[in-house]
Amino acid sequence: MAANLQAGSDRYRNLVNFVDAFFTGFQSLLEPGTIRNGVR
Repeated sequence: MAANLQAGSDRYRNLVNFVDAFFTGFQSLLEPGTIRNGVR
């Protein structure tokens, strides 16, 4: 996916916040008790 986002815009800032939060918490998605492929 590609997007023409200008640094400093609201959309750019929202994307940066999402990516930061997603990859910061990614390891917790792999811990036991999380849903993988629709199965607990």
